[in-house]
Amino acid sequence: MEQSTAQSMNWGALRGEINQYGMRNSNCLAIAPTATISNICGVSQLIEPTYQNLYVKSNLSGEFCVSNSY
Repeated sequence: MEQSTAQSMNWGALRGEINQYGMRNSNCLAIAPTATISNICGVSQLIEPTYQNLYVKSNLSGEFCVSNSY
């Protein structure tokens, strides 16, 4: 079976949108595997952004107030 080359995507337009808006792709992101490692590294353990200005992280050591630096 031979592949048809009759149609093609507009790769230039896609590149332009990525240059303008960026790209969010789970294959290009690395999230911390556990909450403990994310705390050690100083990052969020979520793939979504933090929307709160102040929140509490809880673990076996206790509760920690965290302020959103952004």
